[in-house]
Amino acid sequence: MINLRSLYIYGGSKDYKISINKRDFIYHINTGVLKTESQCLDGLESIHNIALKIKDDYIRYINSLNDLFIKNNLLFKKDISLFYFSDLFNKRTELFDTFLSICHITFIKEQLIDKYKINSIKTIQCSSSFNQSILSSMKDINIEIIKEKKEKKYLLKRLLAQKKYYLDSLLNLLLIKLFYKKEERKNTDSLFLSRYPLHFNKNFVEDKYGDMVGKNDSFLISMITDGFHQKIKLNKIYDYINDLNRKKNIIFLDYYLTASDFIWGFINSILLVKRTRRLYKQNYFFNGIKITKFISKELEQSFIRIPRLLIYGNAIKKVFSFHGIKKSIFYLHEYSYGRFFNYVLIKYFPNVIRVGFQHGPAARRKLLYYLGKNIVSDNPKDWQKKTPIPNMILAEDELSKSIYEEAGYKNVKIMKYIPRLKYLSKINRNNILDKVLIVPGLHDGYSLLTFLFNRIKEDNDNLYILKPHPRSKLFSEGVPNEFKSQNLSLGFEHISKYLESSKEVIVTYSSVGIEAHLLNIPVTVVCLPNLINESPLLDIPTEKSVNIIYKKRTY
Repeated sequence: MINLRSLYIYGGSKDYKISINKRDFIYHINTGVLKTESQCLDGLESIHNIALKIKDDYIRYINSLNDLFIKNNLLFKKDISLFYFSDLFNKRTELFDTFLSICHITFIKEQLIDKYKINSIKTIQCSSSFNQSILSSMKDINIEIIKEKKEKKYLLKRLLAQKKYYLDSLLNLLLIKLFYKKEERKNTDSLFLSRYPLHFNKNFVEDKYGDMVGKNDSFLISMITDGFHQKIKLNKIYDYINDLNRKKNIIFLDYYLTASDFIWGFINSILLVKRTRRLYKQNYFFNGIKITKFISKELEQSFIRIPRLLIYGNAIKKVFSFHGIKKSIFYLHEYSYGRFFNYVLIKYFPNVIRVGFQHGPAARRKLLYYLGKNIVSDNPKDWQKKTPIPNMILAEDELSKSIYEEAGYKNVKIMKYIPRLKYLSKINRNNILDKVLIVPGLHDGYSLLTFLFNRIKEDNDNLYILKPHPRSKLFSEGVPNEFKSQNLSLGFEHISKYLESSKEVIVTYSSVGIEAHLLNIPVTVVCLPNLINESPLLDIPTEKSVNIIYKKRTY
């Protein structure tokens, strides 16, 4: 008689005790661990290989959804499909679990079910989106949902968020109009798009462009933006306006906004609720996996963002009409924010040179870089089916250049130097100490520390320094009690201080990993099950100085 067994799939972010038959198996899709003695079948390395294998098909599938936008007249000024300004087109794998879940389900279906003679699956704390997907793809398997992760009613949250954004923005605009001193007309060689204060230090040096900005150049600065990239409290706006009044090399984009822009944006966001209704009634399948609930979330996020982007159309036109601008350089050109900016320029100012600027590491598993096949055109007649892109792309290195070219970009040039990494040239590593630097991402500090803590406790020969992500609040009150150890401390100084003397750097997907690699520091990359790791170190040929760890449960 064939022994048939169950597979328990756990989707929680915290550890969970459960009593199950030792003959059964467990599998994790999040950072939490099922605490049981049963065998764990996690296959993170296979998941990352599957991601590369199905990537092109997935991109092609997502691009096909533009037909629904066109069919439902979701166009901007009957000109370009709103699809190209959507999070859906961007394939934001750091925000949405769609692609990750497809990879997990594909692995389970193709490599676990038959091999381990699994005849039933039980999910614990998995989302309703994941449960829908796995139920649809394994109809011959008995699937039981033991406990489903609660998900918020997103439509109500969406409407409340929109209302708050437009009210806050109108108040911010009022202060800008009252207190900002409009700049004189500027003849500008190159205009660098950025956001203030997010990307400027106390000396008003931009953290991505650095010293690329010359004396005949200017910054095009926004503070309000789309409410996602930065959020500024009302009581801080006045101080920031005064700071900008003292600068000579800026053009303040928000000053060119009007109250009617925001009123129109709010009305448009309400109208979109009705105009997009049919998209939510569709069923979406990829490779036999129903991903309807996942796609609905991406659509909802898209239709929050899109009206906020469109607000800036008139302001951008006013700036470029008023000032003598020859070239525009901007990062986030791969994202909705930069795509809309690029569209307005090519539509109304085709003689302005548009330069897309790489602002961080590129990787082959980072789907938002990838446009797809036959999807690019500068001809306005094509823009319902295709998207315009910058005239030129400035890439950081050969790997990034090759990725951009694979992704569908043209005229890709390598920068003479990388401004954001210029600090590396000043690092002196003549005094390497017994220190290990841990650098988590924005949301995975707790999970990474959990994975490493046994090593930290047992290693009395080295001091471990955890440098939290600058925007993470997890360690704002110090090291949590469960991670107290005499050889673990937090570091809040500039990263260069720690790179000077560390003997090893441990990261998940932080760009510090590639920076350490450039300094020939041994790097350990930890891959966690809740994300496809998008570090470029996974794309570099295996070297002794890079150690890739695909996390397994530690119990």
